[in-house]
Amino acid sequence: MQSILFSVIICLIITPSIRISIKQLLLFILLSVIFTLLSIRGLSSYTSVVYLILIQFTAFFFVRYVKNSWAEIEIDLLVVTWWLSLHGLLSYLTYKALPTIFSTVVLGELRYKVFGIFILSGWDPIRATGLCWEPGLLQYVANLSLFLGLKNSWPRRKLAISFFTVVVTYSTTGIFALIPIVLYLFLMRRRSILQWISLAATVAILASVTMTVFKENVADKLSGSNVSGLVRLRDTLVGWELLQEKPFVGHGQFDYKYLSSKSRIWELETELFSKKYLDVAGEMSGGYTNGFMGVWAGYGIFLGVFFYWCFFNNRLIQGGHKERLTFFLISIITFLSEPITNTSWFFALTISGLSIKHWVWQPQFKKIHHFFKTCTRRYQT
Repeated sequence: MQSILFSVIICLIITPSIRISIKQLLLFILLSVIFTLLSIRGLSSYTSVVYLILIQFTAFFFVRYVKNSWAEIEIDLLVVTWWLSLHGLLSYLTYKALPTIFSTVVLGELRYKVFGIFILSGWDPIRATGLCWEPGLLQYVANLSLFLGLKNSWPRRKLAISFFTVVVTYSTTGIFALIPIVLYLFLMRRRSILQWISLAATVAILASVTMTVFKENVADKLSGSNVSGLVRLRDTLVGWELLQEKPFVGHGQFDYKYLSSKSRIWELETELFSKKYLDVAGEMSGGYTNGFMGVWAGYGIFLGVFFYWCFFNNRLIQGGHKERLTFFLISIITFLSEPITNTSWFFALTISGLSIKHWVWQPQFKKIHHFFKTCTRRYQT
């Protein structure tokens, strides 16, 4: 909530430089009211409603402030995500070199290792967290840095920092998010045979590193000592149950109390977790984390398709089909385990994609429109 209030303050500061017509402002207010009414059905506190309104407010004013400067914002995002990746990697390397200087902080089921601005989390293995709330978010930051760095032809040494930051988060989601980046790397430009061989060798070496981490993560989850895999499965099943219950209108944004009122949710938890774990952790431990399913379950099939279509066509990522699809896949893979779709980041990019004239397949829509227009004229004659 503090970060949202900070964003509001920034928006209030930059508002005088934003030109918004009365029609645009009224349209935004109307859509915001409709969206808020659709969203609050599953919320049980005024704080959640205020949070929802504030993220809409900050997202809209940010998009209006950026206006036609999205290319510069993309570069800014690349620089910021790279520095965050570097900080996360330095935190991990500092801990490995000097573990005794770090203090242990335990918050419920979470354990952190802290030394100054260096922060890590986890029990075994210790995972890079950086300035993010958990390793799952840091891998998203690092993967975005890697993708944008490739897209903008950054030096290899900087790309290597982003890659190894993903590795030291020990995030299974992060490793899956690397797949569309590798595909983009192979498709981004034409190469000679020697370049292809060099690229394939580099990818093979990096793949061996990531697979080692991936095997450790899977073994850890299957051993029963790590329940994060079961939590991810629970959240996917919960989202699917909610979507089946209201496939067209959804439930709105839902919180812990709303989920607790559903008997089927408790049945799913008792099927997946032991009684001992539930007695200690409680119901819906860790909250609902599947942001991807949260959109479908919250707003139904039709609005879900529309939201993700607008997110795909966001104006942040400059380029064509390959660039947008790569960014979209990295984000969707992360959304499966992180509730990022309830943040101003998702709202701002979705709002930016509302403009039809910036849609990737807009030329095809023009052709379809021209075809129907021609057919109408022929029919009239």
